Amino acid sequence: MKDLCREIVWHGLARGLWGAGGSIDESLAAVCLVLKHELHEFYRGRRQARFDPSPLTEISDFTPGMLGANTDRKMKTKGAETWGLTLYLRSLLLIPEVSARLAPEGQNMLEATTHIIYMCELMDSRGVRMSGDDCESLLQTYKRFCAATQDMEALRTPKRHSVAHMVCSTPRKGNPRYYSNWFDEGLNRVLKRACRQLSQATFEETVLLTMPKLLEDVGAD
Repeated sequence: MKDLCREIVWHGLARGLWGAGGSIDESLAAVCLVLKHELHEFYRGRRQARFDPSPLTEISDFTPGMLGANTDRKMKTKGAETWGLTLYLRSLLLIPEVSARLAPEGQNMLEATTHIIYMCELMDSRGVRMSGDDCESLLQTYKRFCAATQDMEALRTPKRHSVAHMVCSTPRKGNPRYYSNWFDEGLNRVLKRACRQLSQATFEETVLLTMPKLLEDVGAD
């Protein structure tokens, strides 16, 4: 979700969605002020309308450091903050003038945010065990999300593969909302430790000998 938000925001920056002047990097500070104002207006509107019984975790400040630079694009928001940002971006993409400015990519971005929001809301509204219909709906929605983001190279790895496993395992493991913690991604650091300073000639044998011991240490933690 965070990667999708990053792609949408930076695409909007390139199209001058929040103002333009000079290069993207030069106008980033001014853009962040506009973004912060619009976000806070979005939060306030939801609070006043009592649209959501569970309050959003709001981004208190939006700074250039959270977005990085045009050559090193980032989106430094926390998980709960990213949910509110995604809802804001979806509301923005629904505006015809915005959709036209971001065309043709804007339509795919709108579809992607709609699908990912639906998946999250479906999982949040269900218990540990999900019905066969819910599991199928989750899978088909994720397929549509993948289709909508197939041209966004930054979204292809690594989480797309992890989410696919999560969604496909739902009938057997239950609602991912209650168990998924991306433990396998954390093991990338362990793999790096095992591969450090190895000779290419003995790479495979050494990794196979080293990994069991390192995994024991992880289990002990």
